[in-house]
Amino acid sequence: MPPSALHALADLLDRSFARIADAAVDARTLDRQLIHRETNPWRSYPGDHVLPLFTAASSRPAPAGEWLARRALRRMGESDGEQHAWVSELPGAAGLLGAAPAVDPTVPERGWDGELQPPAVQALGRAALAPYDPAAARFTGLSLESVPGGVDASVGLELPRRYAVNGPERQPARMAVRLTGVTLSAFEGGRGSSGELGWSTDEGRTEVLVGGHGRLVAERSEFRNGDWYWHDSEEGLAAALLHPPVPEVRRERRRTRRRNHWTDRAEQWPLPLDRSSHLAAALVRQALARASLGACADRNEQRAVLDVCRVFRGAGTDVLAAGRLGGKGFRALIHRWAELGGDPMANRFANVLHGNSGTGPAGAWGRRLALELSQRPRPTAAGLPALPRAAALRLLTADFEGIRLHRQPGTAVLQFALPPRDGGGRREGWDLLTVVVEGITHLRVTPGAFAEPGRVDHLNRRRHALEWGSSLCVSWHPKTGLMRTVGQEPEIRLVGRSDG
Repeated sequence: MPPSALHALADLLDRSFARIADAAVDARTLDRQLIHRETNPWRSYPGDHVLPLFTAASSRPAPAGEWLARRALRRMGESDGEQHAWVSELPGAAGLLGAAPAVDPTVPERGWDGELQPPAVQALGRAALAPYDPAAARFTGLSLESVPGGVDASVGLELPRRYAVNGPERQPARMAVRLTGVTLSAFEGGRGSSGELGWSTDEGRTEVLVGGHGRLVAERSEFRNGDWYWHDSEEGLAAALLHPPVPEVRRERRRTRRRNHWTDRAEQWPLPLDRSSHLAAALVRQALARASLGACADRNEQRAVLDVCRVFRGAGTDVLAAGRLGGKGFRALIHRWAELGGDPMANRFANVLHGNSGTGPAGAWGRRLALELSQRPRPTAAGLPALPRAAALRLLTADFEGIRLHRQPGTAVLQFALPPRDGGGRREGWDLLTVVVEGITHLRVTPGAFAEPGRVDHLNRRRHALEWGSSLCVSWHPKTGLMRTVGQEPEIRLVGRSDG
């Protein structure tokens, strides 16, 4: 029997929720990159890949649904090489895909404006830094994160250009040095930290000297160039000879084809007669968006991610079963999800159903259920937790210039794992504590901060400073700075709308 694209899509959804739950269950091993990998394919370009699964499961005759599922699966795998590999991990799915996209991150590409962009990934060395002056580097940020298998790091830079920009210069040359397998990390500085960027690379080892402010040693390194005007450099002009621009007509035709690839055959889509499947798809789409927040450094969504995965675990298999029953099957499935979510998730369900109800009988049913859910008692908001006596450092991101975190300049985010005081229904896992410090004046990290995975040490708050043992200290301005722990955002109640 040939493999089924519809069953492959359903299995991918089941796999995503199961993997996300495993990645978030214990803050000591929280894997933000894995959460991103599992949520991004459902929500990334070229668009929503959730609705085709639900539409295909409820379409009749069955071959029409299989056609739509195969089309969605191929589109998902054609987005980029990572998503193609992600789909291909599922047994039987690889044969349903086309060829993997041929993308080489070490080769320059034309941007949306037609200008040649620098390679996305380059080796850290003189060739990559030739257009710039590393002796006058400005350090814009530092990130350190405990990941499965070790510690990763990233250093943000601004470098003076050694070439003239053809036109007004609106953006500085911003770069990043990314390090994998960090064995030593030390930094001391703050806003305005500058100096010479130094490096040395040997086989299996990279050492980066951060202008007298610190030293990082890692197994591997790569250079990420974000210079908007690289095409004006000598290296960019030479690369342009090897990568001529795409003619405007071909580029516009390619943009139009990408923009309309889901709508060019919309009239041939086998849409179900009952739109209850679209309401169920909207709930799953919102659940994946909620789960994706677990990959954010400045959010504290661990509990919310686990709640979402508990409710929607096995959603793909449930969709196939509901599709065989039609509209009543999807309405029963929505009721089941709402009951599993309980009062804490009732208002979120209500907002999604209300905003996606549309017209017709299914829409009226959705609005009635939304209003019913919105009238459930709201859970009492828990107060912000006090700092624990002991914790395990998981992540540190310091943004000196307001570039990385999209917050005000001089912001640091720290994530710690701590034993669950109330059990949290997760006796096997530790809780995540996120601390945001604004208006930082000084940061000090010593090699002991990430010396041991899962290390537990004292976490203290002194006047205008947060200290973790003797290996980490973040100080903030006494007048303009502050420290706060981040919890779940309050729910917004639904304003009821009549069905008339």
